[in-house]
Parts: sequence; structure tokens; C-alpha cells
Amino acid sequence: MSFNIVSAKVSGIPNASGWTQVHEFKPEEEEKLQKRGHLFAVFSTKKKEEGLDSVTSGRELLSRLHEEYFGNMDIQAFIALKNAVAKVSDEFSKTWGDVEISTVVLLEDVVYSAAVGGGKVAIYRDGAIATILESGGLETIAASGYPKEGDYIILGSKLFFENIPLGTLKASLEGPDLSSSIESLAPQVSANENSGNMGAVVIGFGKKIILEAIREALPIKESASVIKSKTTMLFQNTIKKIAGIVTKVVPERKIYVREKRLDDQAGVGRKTTFYVGIVLLILLFVSIGFGIKQNLTKRYKSTYQEELTLARNNLNEAETIFSTDPKIARELFLDTQTKVSDLLSRKIEDKELSSLSERVKEKEGEILGIYKEEPVLYLDLSLLSSGFRGDKVIFSGGNIFVFDKNGKKIVKIAIDTKKTQIVAGPEQVDGANDIFAYQDSVYGVFSDGIYSLGTAKKKVIEKTWDGDIFAYAYTGNTYLLDKAANIIWRYQGTGDGFGAKQNWIAPKITPDFKNAKQIVIDGTIWVLSDPFNISRFSQGSPQAFKPQGVYPNIQNITAIHSNEENKYIYLLDKEGGRIVVLEKIGNYKAQYQSDKFKEGTGIIVSEKTSKAVILTKEKLIQVDLKHL
Repeated sequence: MSFNIVSAKVSGIPNASGWTQVHEFKPEEEEKLQKRGHLFAVFSTKKKEEGLDSVTSGRELLSRLHEEYFGNMDIQAFIALKNAVAKVSDEFSKTWGDVEISTVVLLEDVVYSAAVGGGKVAIYRDGAIATILESGGLETIAASGYPKEGDYIILGSKLFFENIPLGTLKASLEGPDLSSSIESLAPQVSANENSGNMGAVVIGFGKKIILEAIREALPIKESASVIKSKTTMLFQNTIKKIAGIVTKVVPERKIYVREKRLDDQAGVGRKTTFYVGIVLLILLFVSIGFGIKQNLTKRYKSTYQEELTLARNNLNEAETIFSTDPKIARELFLDTQTKVSDLLSRKIEDKELSSLSERVKEKEGEILGIYKEEPVLYLDLSLLSSGFRGDKVIFSGGNIFVFDKNGKKIVKIAIDTKKTQIVAGPEQVDGANDIFAYQDSVYGVFSDGIYSLGTAKKKVIEKTWDGDIFAYAYTGNTYLLDKAANIIWRYQGTGDGFGAKQNWIAPKITPDFKNAKQIVIDGTIWVLSDPFNISRFSQGSPQAFKPQGVYPNIQNITAIHSNEENKYIYLLDKEGGRIVVLEKIGNYKAQYQSDKFKEGTGIIVSEKTSKAVILTKEKLIQVDLKHL
């Protein structure tokens, strides 16, 4: 770290509300310092085990953080910091309850930060304070960036930021002496009823430490483009000066015709020596010019070489560990992607950077699972029937069914051959609110019950519910999600109809279905609700399910698809213009991105044919699956 680093700390007095500790550690071992840097941390907890004082507890937590962060030196520092904070938080929250951790590491002019449990990291730059990280809950978040001269990084507990006014904090940072300014906050912290949970560390970045002679020769504030421009200009000026010298030394040649004399041979020798000297002089100046150019080129590369090397190393490590630890590999890849994008935005011209950028593009699908190929037309529905507009798409038995509610039609399409058939028209579909299917059979949900449709319209289930329902057929049985009753009813198939309803939800289980909007079944039952939530049920009981590792985070989902033949569950993110693919335990697998997905209203997937088909009103579009 070439900045002149200063730091100041403030913490409250442990009381009934809890305790807070602040910590700073700079390794003496050269290897640890080079690979792990200068560590700052703030710990806070609202609960305190009987018989344990805050000092003992803090040392215990700090010791575990050091073990995790400084233990394995082969892992990149950013990943090691995030993993260490996550693991320590998980361990101590099980016994202490709420645990806040905020950390910052200074390593080679880069700032790494991680926080969990409510801990926060902010930056003061150019007279304003901005948030870098603000954690919440048990999820650890992390970030990295480059500080500037005059910056202040503030890491602290949640209650410190909530109880110290922003104006007061800014005023303290604008003082001439950081330690005195931060100490001025101590009375406010101590007097606060939440003093036990208030603490912070402020890190200041002063002028860079550079020898004066070097500063004069190599002004570090010159951008890469300026250095490159000066390189070219200096080289051109050098060549011009050489040409001028040669012109003066070698005057314009004049030609005379005269009789050859015996002393001409000696004159020729002198002229040869003279011209050899001129050539050597030119070569000397040219070599000096090239030396200067090479030196300036080296300076030009020094403005970005460290970032480029780190990006390349991260990508190499991501490729190496992807098969064993895809989550960490994706984090390393995203860090590489960010660094490469930043270097390209600075208009850096370097063959190694160009090559690395191409590698990032090539590996994006493999490591991040991001595929950006545009979908193609699967079927134009308007060609099947004039004005046909799909409201719902479902899939069963190798057939796609599309429901046009206003047009009062249902179309069946064989997914492998695209053979189409109108299975029900207005005389049967009129009044239908929804449809579902099982193999070749299709059913309609009407205001008075459920009917089988096709060759004839026949009521198969009497209405016994109030309000909205969502229906799905699985293994010959029909399941109805009753939003008003918060129940899933099961109707067993009898060959020519369905038996009496049974409450499929296990005893003493009371789910909340008031915001449900879709149900799918693949052996377990999946329920999609607003705002974005996916519930999973097995044998009548809820099962833990949470999407993990999706980037960017999912904000809302329009539709989901799963069945017993598919290995993965598929989520249509209409707002994000993507299809997100998850393992059925929640782990991220892949995503397909296209602006055309923003028009989608429904999705079906056949992994057997490697197709995802998306409904966009008048059309069905298709994307080939590459993650399988």
C-alpha cells in the first residue's frame, strides 16, 4: 500500500444492550503482508452469554477470524476475506444470536471489504459520504475498489451509523487531525443508550509515499493515454533532431567532373571514415531514442499492469477450481470481468488485455453459465388461427398446449415435430378461466367446476371452493391450490373421472397461498408467489428452498417450469430479460439472456429435446439449451 495510511477508532461502553470491539492488524511476516494485507474489523453483538466478558468473547471471535483469513494463503485475498467473515458469523451466531461483522483489508492499493449481520462500510470522498456495503441478515456481502488520495473508509456497526448524524460524521472527517476529530465523537457514543453496540474504524488515505527524485521523473498522476502520447512525441522529436544534425554535418552534395588524380585514393579513405562516423552517430541517436521509448512504454504499462496481472490470475484460478467449487470460481470470474471492463473503459491498448478479454467472453458460458444467443421463432400462432393470442402455455406428454382465453381456443403442438391441432373451440372453451393437461387430455376450469375438453365437454369435478384456484394434473390425479382456504386439494383419478377431494397438506401445516400465482408438480409441488417467492412441498410439508448464487439477484419471476423428466427448474425473469436455471435444491446452474424474453408470459422446457419454449402472445420462441 503506497498511500500514507492513518486510522482512528471509537467504540462504546459494553452494557446490557451488548458490546462492540474494533481491531487493526498488520502482519509482520512478509508473505502474509503481501498476500493478505492490512486488516481492520469491527465486531458487535446484542447478546452476551452468561459468565463471558466482552474482552474474552472478542478475542475468541478475533482468533477465529485470523485462523480463517490468514490460514490458507493459496486463496485470493478477496475470496478469503468473504469466506472468513461468513464462516465466523455462522459459527458465533449459533451461540450468541445476532452478530455483526464489518471488515476492510488494504492490499496493494486495493480495498477489499466484507460485512454481515448489519455491519456497514462507507466511503468519504470529495465532501460526500456514500455506502459501499450495508449488510442485513446472515448473508455475507463483499466488494472491492481503488482508493484515492484524500479518501476515508468508515467501517462500523449498524447502530453507529444510525445514531451518529451524517452531518456530524462529515464534519469530523473534515478536521485537520483524524484522531482528534474521531475522538470528538466519543462523548456522543458513550452517552447513547445503545453505546454497547456502537463502534467504528476510520481509515484515511494520505499522499502516496514516493521519493522526490522519482516523482519528478515519473509523475504518477499521468494517465496511460498521456504517457503513450508523450512516448510517441518524444520519439518523433528525437528523430527530427538526428535529421537536423545530419543535415548540418553532411552539406548538400555538389557534383564536379574532373580528371582523376593519384591522390584521390587517400581522399576516398578519409570520406569513408567520415561517413562511417556519421552512420555510427545516427545509430547512437536512434538507440537512445528507442531506449527512451522503451522506458516510457514501461511506464505506460506500469499504470495498469498490476490490475491486468490480478485479473489474469483470477481467471486462471477460476478455470482451475470450477469443477470442485463453482461458487468461488464464479466470484473470481466476476472480479476478472469487472477489472477487464475497467481497463478497456480506460482505452488501454495491450495485446495481453485483448487476449484476456476474449478469454472472458469465451468462458462466460462455461463458468458463469451465461448464454446470450438470441432465441429463434418456434411457431407463429397467428398462422394457426386468425387473431390467435396465447394467454397461457403448458406442457404434458410431449405436447405443448396454448390457451387463447379471448379467442376461446386451445391449440396442441407436438414439441418434436411441431404438428398442430385445435383441440377445443369456442363451443367448449367459452367461459373457461384456466386450463391444465395430462398427457393428451386437456381440462378447463370454469365458474361451476372442472370439465374435460376435446371430443366432448364433460364435467369431472364439482365446484366446492371459493375464489381463485390453480390446477395441475400429475400421475393421473388432479391437484387444486385453493388460495382462499390455503389448501391444496387432491382428486384421485378413477378412470372415467375423479374421486372426492382430499386435503393434501399435512396436519398442523398452514401455508400462506394468498399471493400464489402458479403451481407445478414434478414429484414435489412448487408454488410461485408474489412478491418473488418459491415454496416447495413434499408429502404435504414445506421443504427448504432458496435460490443460491444467482447474479444479478432475482427481483421478480413471471413463471416457472419443472416436471419429473427435467433435472432442473426454470424461472422466467421477464423484467431481467432472462431464463434462470436452478438445481432443484436451489443452487444456480445457468441463465439465458435476451431482450426478447422481456415479452414472455409463460415458459415450458423439454430437456429431452434440449428446448425451452417461451410464449410471447402471438408467437412461441425457442432457445436451445446448452447447459445440459
